[in-house]
Amino acid sequence: MASPQCCANAPTLNPACGDGIVVDDLGGVRAYTAGSPNSKLAVLLVSDVYGDVLCSSLKLPKIADKIATCGFFVVVPDLLYDDPYSADNPERPISIWIRSHSPDKGCQDAKPVIAALKNKGISAIGAVGFCWGGKVVLELTKSGEIEAAVLCHPSFIKVDDMKGVKCPISILGAENDHISSPELLKQCEQALSLTSEGSHIIKIFPGVAHGWTVRYKTDDAAAVKRAEEAHEHMLNWITQHVKKEPTSLNGEQSEEGDRRFMLDIARLLVHSGSEHSVFAPHPDPSDPTPTARNGSSIEAPEKKLTLFAFRLGILEKLASGLGTLAFVWATVVLLGGFASALVTKDFVIVTVLLVTESTRIFGRSHELEWQHQAAWTTPEGAGRSSFRVVEDVDGRRTWRSRDVPLLPFAGWIFVSKHLSRGLSWLQLSSALACVVFSLIRLIEQDYGEVVGRDRRNLSPALNLFYGLALAEALIFLLEKAYWSWRISFCKLLEKVSRECDLGEVSIRRFFYDTYSKCIEGSVFDGLKMNLVTFAKELLVSELRDEQLIGVRVLHKLATIDRFSLDTLRKIGSSTRTIERLVEMLNWKNMGEEEEIRMRAAEIVSKLAEKRRNVLRVAAIPGAVEALSSLLVVDDTSDFNLLGLSILEKLASDHEDCWKIGNTRDLLPKIIDLTSASETLLRNDHAADSQIRTVMSSLQVLKKLVSTTGYIGQILRQEVSEIVFTVSNIREILQHGESHMVLQKLGIEILKSLAMDESAREQIGSTGGVIKLLLSIFFEPGFTEAENSLRDEAGEALALLTLESRKNCDRILKAKEVNRLMEALTDAVLQINASRILRNLCAYGGAECSRRLSRITAAMPTVLKVIMEAKERLLEASIGLTTEICKFLDPDEFAEFLKKAGIEEADLVVKLVQVLKEYRYPELRVPGVRRVVIEQAIWMMRSNRDSIQLFEQLEMERLLEAVAETTSELECFHIFSGGVGLSRHSKTLSSLVETALHLLAAED
Repeated sequence: MASPQCCANAPTLNPACGDGIVVDDLGGVRAYTAGSPNSKLAVLLVSDVYGDVLCSSLKLPKIADKIATCGFFVVVPDLLYDDPYSADNPERPISIWIRSHSPDKGCQDAKPVIAALKNKGISAIGAVGFCWGGKVVLELTKSGEIEAAVLCHPSFIKVDDMKGVKCPISILGAENDHISSPELLKQCEQALSLTSEGSHIIKIFPGVAHGWTVRYKTDDAAAVKRAEEAHEHMLNWITQHVKKEPTSLNGEQSEEGDRRFMLDIARLLVHSGSEHSVFAPHPDPSDPTPTARNGSSIEAPEKKLTLFAFRLGILEKLASGLGTLAFVWATVVLLGGFASALVTKDFVIVTVLLVTESTRIFGRSHELEWQHQAAWTTPEGAGRSSFRVVEDVDGRRTWRSRDVPLLPFAGWIFVSKHLSRGLSWLQLSSALACVVFSLIRLIEQDYGEVVGRDRRNLSPALNLFYGLALAEALIFLLEKAYWSWRISFCKLLEKVSRECDLGEVSIRRFFYDTYSKCIEGSVFDGLKMNLVTFAKELLVSELRDEQLIGVRVLHKLATIDRFSLDTLRKIGSSTRTIERLVEMLNWKNMGEEEEIRMRAAEIVSKLAEKRRNVLRVAAIPGAVEALSSLLVVDDTSDFNLLGLSILEKLASDHEDCWKIGNTRDLLPKIIDLTSASETLLRNDHAADSQIRTVMSSLQVLKKLVSTTGYIGQILRQEVSEIVFTVSNIREILQHGESHMVLQKLGIEILKSLAMDESAREQIGSTGGVIKLLLSIFFEPGFTEAENSLRDEAGEALALLTLESRKNCDRILKAKEVNRLMEALTDAVLQINASRILRNLCAYGGAECSRRLSRITAAMPTVLKVIMEAKERLLEASIGLTTEICKFLDPDEFAEFLKKAGIEEADLVVKLVQVLKEYRYPELRVPGVRRVVIEQAIWMMRSNRDSIQLFEQLEMERLLEAVAETTSELECFHIFSGGVGLSRHSKTLSSLVETALHLLAAED
């Protein structure tokens, strides 16, 4: 767990940074990089909880620059997504912050960064973690993805965490560390001795405390020296264990190094021009990389009110100070020391002035209270009880403070705004009285004759009192004049209200709140106020009226483009506010609660557009259950759309997908909302909200079933087990011809579900689904959208027929083989048509051999395509040729070559060229080398003359190169993100051995 020592000595912001550059997107995160990008060695630095990698005194950029001078390419990724821990935010202590940024999550986010580095040709990677980052790096040591690790004063570690460490590791501890104490580190060393697969060392630095390697003060020579000692040890360890791969004599990377070589995924996808295919791996989707905010900012309109309140506060404080001094002077000096010496006139006037000043003080102290109430009430409620008890729909009793008469049945006189006005006039009268009486006495100066020592100082004392009273009254009148000028004449409140596009009630209430802070506390307190802070305070109130004002203000600011970014950032940094908004999603009473709930849902929807806010919302206990309460089947309200919109954004995170799947009755609700009847789909006048609800539910379902890894597998099983899933999609495919977006989403869901073998059979056995997909696939396409839909249908069919004899049989019974063969010449359909035909040949079964034999007629067409095609079409065409050849004898194959106008030698040359082109596994076409070798094996077995042709073209050398660069990438039919599914029955290595054996047999 986190300790106070972990958050002690927080860094101060410092715009100075290192000499490296900032990369906007490296493995999905922003990162500071230093050193040559051409280096084959890299070091990953993972920060502590204060991890702003660009501008903090953590000195990580400087440390990165230092490591880079030793020939490393150094990366400092922002694994906290621009959301470092802030010790100045009491609403979000470390125990709350860590829920959104667990070390395990940091480890998962670091893996794409490592993958991106390896894709760029990095051959060896070391990692260094500080505090929180130490635990992240410790988890990375167990994945086998790094070559060495250094943990600097790590947090959250336990002795059991040492199990499974697979690389050399060094742990640097502090003598005065309560988090990772020397005793704990010694136990860790013993555990490493028993379980670690690599060397290890644990070093305790004397006289230092937790965080000493990155939180030292540069003006403390001793602290700098101790930090540099740790840096030197760290660098030596990295240099010793992160080494270059052996190189060959010609300077090229060796075959061992080639095994690590992978192409840049991002570059391939940018140039692909299409969406991800399940037949090739791809990175998990991520949010746009956070970027620094623009230096220019829009001035908040409410700043005019805060400055106005600040100036009024200064005048009020000055007037009150002078009034207090005059009051004390009168009571202590005049009435206390000169009471018997005062003439009757002065005694009466001093007494009157004291009474009027007391009246003004009373009126001032209570005016603001009534101004608060008058700011959002009307006189309509006069004569009613101050606080009405209202019975809600569900029987709960709630208080509403609309109009506040002082006494029941007292009429409009006691309405709050009239009381406020009366108190204001009372103060004004008191001030005018002070001015009149003070001026009269200061002009007259007839304070009586000076007789005796007790009257000698009376005249100066009275002059001072009258002067103070006059000054105080004049300042107060100046304040009132300034108030009236700005409020009544300049219409300041109305002007700000228009600029903010908010109601005058909200703006008036904000002004009085700000003014109250200036008066009741420090005059500078009001300057800290803004509309967002004001709304957040009202949001947590227990009064519905105040909650309504608060949520209206937040909603308006969050939906206005020029204010939304700053507003959402402030909301996102307040756990208390997010918890309140999530709580409001559960409110189901009609009236004001319904409006509050609607606006709260819209705010959460806007908030969830940023990944870091998604994590914060999902971390709130009961958040997903609250979102589930927004979904009501057979209801066309906007709550369904808002709930689905938020769920879709949450579904971008794996852990949140798991929460959605585990929330009771949520998956069935989402699937029920995908239901669209024929009447709805074919009704040109159907309500737009109904179509949007179906589309949103399909989008959420698509994200859930396309989740990668183990979580995705479980979600696909749960979704496929709900009996309405496939049947609802079937209705959309059958009747939704005028809603291609819905059809495409439905097909994409079927594709994801079909990645699981059991779901393939379930989809195929649902009556009409395969026929509908075939119908869409063969439907003529005239627009890009129509062709995209046909392509999705073809890919779904290719998946459904993969390793599924029953689904292959269903397509063969549909008698569409001839149309599939015709599609081999259609530029839009030929890739998937080739895949479907290949699957029919490979998995159709022996009983279908007669019907499958017709496919051999397509051989000339396929051979022609092979000679011209590239990438995915080339891979699919060679794969189809290999399967068709199983139905041919050598003579028939030769005849088809002749019909295609191709010599066998030309085909051999093409196959060899493909192997030369794809020296390494290719992400876009992971199976291309496999199908080339399979085709070569068939040709060498069927015609020994072809063996000589392959030998002449140095096929043996190419096969040996393939054997040295084989990868898991080439072992699977399909992929879920970067995870391979449906493994090939034969390994690529065994195919290479077979081909080499055939070549050797000829010798």
